[in-house]
Amino acid sequence: MKPPFKELHADALGIFLWFLRKAWNPLTRFYWRGRLRETLHRFRHYRCDAMSFFMWLSDGKGEHVLLNGRTPYKKERGRFNLNRWNNKYWKVFGMFLEDCKTSDIRPIPSVLMDRYCYGPYH
Repeated sequence: MKPPFKELHADALGIFLWFLRKAWNPLTRFYWRGRLRETLHRFRHYRCDAMSFFMWLSDGKGEHVLLNGRTPYKKERGRFNLNRWNNKYWKVFGMFLEDCKTSDIRPIPSVLMDRYCYGPYH
C-alpha cells in the first residue's frame, strides 16, 4: 500500500559520498553511475522528490581514508589550496546532479559538516 502523501524528502545523507568514492576512478565510473541511477529511480518510485546529502568529507582521519582529499579544493604538495578548485571532484559532482535532474529529484546539498570537513582548513 502506498502512503497517503504526495511527495517525500529523503535524508540520503551518504549517497553522494558513496558515489564520490566509487566514481572517483574513471575506469569504473560508468558502472557506478548506473548503480546511482538505479537507486535514484527507486527513490522516485517511492515518490521522493527531494534529497539531502553531504557534499564532501575530509577530516584526515584513517577511517575516512577513501574520502579524505576528494574535496572541492585542489590538494597540492600535501596541503589544500583553497584558491583552486579540484576539477575531478566537480566533474563527479556534476554527474551526480545530472542524474538527480534526470530522476526528477531536487538535490539539497549539505556543504559543510561539523568535524568532518575541517581537514582542508587546518
